[in-house]
Amino acid sequence: MRLIALLVVLLGTLIAAVPVVAQSPRNLIVNYSFEQGFDPYDGGEVAKGWTAFKLSGSLAFRDTAALSPGFVEKIEGTTSQTLWSDGSAFVAGMYQRRSVTPGKFYKAWLATAAKVKGGGPMVRTIGLDPTGGTDPNAATVVWGTRYAGEKWATIEIGDAPVVRVPASGDRMTVFIKVENGGGGQNQAYLDAVFLIEDGDAPGAVQQPASASQPSGGTPPSPEQAPTATPLPPTRPPGTEGRNDYPVDGGWFYSQANGRDAGGVYGYTVTDADGVPFWTWFQRYGGVNGVGYPVSHRFQWDGFTSQAFQKVVFQYRPDQGGAVLFVNVFDQLSKAGKDDWLLTVRNVPKSNDWQSDRGKDWPAIVQNHQAILDPYPALKSAYLAAADPVTQFGLPMGVQEFSNVIVVRAQRTVFQQWKIDVPWARAGQVVLANGGDVVKESGILPAEAVSPQPYNYRPASLPIVSLSPAAPAATPTSAPAAPAATNTPAASGNLPYTVEGVSYLPNCALTQIRVQVKDAGGNPVNGLVARVTWAGKTDAPIPSARTGNPGQYDPGWTDFTLQPRPIDQTWTVTLWDGDTQVGGPVDVQSNSTCQGPDARQIMTIVFRRR
Repeated sequence: MRLIALLVVLLGTLIAAVPVVAQSPRNLIVNYSFEQGFDPYDGGEVAKGWTAFKLSGSLAFRDTAALSPGFVEKIEGTTSQTLWSDGSAFVAGMYQRRSVTPGKFYKAWLATAAKVKGGGPMVRTIGLDPTGGTDPNAATVVWGTRYAGEKWATIEIGDAPVVRVPASGDRMTVFIKVENGGGGQNQAYLDAVFLIEDGDAPGAVQQPASASQPSGGTPPSPEQAPTATPLPPTRPPGTEGRNDYPVDGGWFYSQANGRDAGGVYGYTVTDADGVPFWTWFQRYGGVNGVGYPVSHRFQWDGFTSQAFQKVVFQYRPDQGGAVLFVNVFDQLSKAGKDDWLLTVRNVPKSNDWQSDRGKDWPAIVQNHQAILDPYPALKSAYLAAADPVTQFGLPMGVQEFSNVIVVRAQRTVFQQWKIDVPWARAGQVVLANGGDVVKESGILPAEAVSPQPYNYRPASLPIVSLSPAAPAATPTSAPAAPAATNTPAASGNLPYTVEGVSYLPNCALTQIRVQVKDAGGNPVNGLVARVTWAGKTDAPIPSARTGNPGQYDPGWTDFTLQPRPIDQTWTVTLWDGDTQVGGPVDVQSNSTCQGPDARQIMTIVFRRR
């Protein structure tokens, strides 16, 4: 069945499916869906308006319709661009230079599929050079997310390669790169390439720094740090109605503040004090690559650090001024959080790696990666990164649960789901948000994770302690005022009735919070909430117990269901062991993350009759 074209919605929000084949007027790409013909190239064909490049290996560029008449892999129109290998490994792709406006962000993505008949993986990615250069190996190219699957990936379906950077001049180059591991007659299909203007960039645009060159400066000591001044809630003039906006040397984000998305409270990402977090944030793909910031800066093992949804940044002047990722799951082990990770987040414990002793580094890497051999999809997802050890760390453990297979790496967690869930299809591999897990664990200083106005600067950077006295809980005992409230009727004669349901906006997650009280209004611990949804009613997902020590405030528990807003109805029940004691109650989240109708954080209060 022919798929319909994609129409871009301004500012990188949802891509609406509409029954047209004409290019969106906002898309800057020429011959974006490869329907305007092909030019001869090296025995094959390259789409008009595009320039091919070969970095290594042997392959053919072909018009898909000419390569496979009668059976064409495409997402738009009648054909697509194919990069085809007859068993050889290669790295190759195409680029196109376009006119842009300095001081604006630009976002690019494409639709892609593949056939891998041997070897592999066949990784596709998209990059932008904000200087307008034409060398895909240049340090100025910012490469986006990578995709190694065979099914079609699009913005609408998910997994599409995406990148977003600010323009530094009046030309920007879009690169599409395919990396084929070889081993069979493998084919990559490229279609529906988009480049759109996507918001204002900061006044001083920083270019991506090379990992081999110092980025300048050293972490400020507490004596050098600026003195904090108590500030009322405020925002810069002209930013009303925006959830994120430019600040000196970087950007401010309110989307992951855990309370609202109003653009007042949040976290800044900057290059202040010679610590180039803003530069490296862009280099790692920005929000698409590492998620929204979920903390301010703090000190961890003597280095300036900052948490994002997916990873934790650490500035390393001892390694050429690079910004690297913290081995967060190793650190959680040191903090004694392995049991919590296993019981609450289905993160397996690390294997005993005594077998690493006496081995050189390549042998250690091979030893760890071998635990992925029984799980081809998980191994392919891990190896899809250009440098998986740098990006993910070493694989440390694998465990198969009833509904999901989980790989624990040093810096993130891979999940291959056996069933359809709202955030993944059965068989799909997704990455857990490592930074969110660290924040939830309670090991980060409270002052580092408390959202503040854009101009907040602490007197000194708080220091991570791996033995916190009071771990942070996801819900607070006094949530912010709800955006909307309704009181469902009681369900039958169960001991607990629903006292109220309230909603809050949050552009970075979909979450259900549950509070349980006795008849006098005191917190009740030890109960479990369960959630189901349409198409998933036979195996409810349980929460942690209310008031679980070291995790939640008395009477509270939660479900983090999706790392983005989603339109979905959820059904929640309350259980004491195997006995249902409350509910069911339906709550509705939506994909509108701003304004009075936004519903992403859903709080249900149960009270004993």
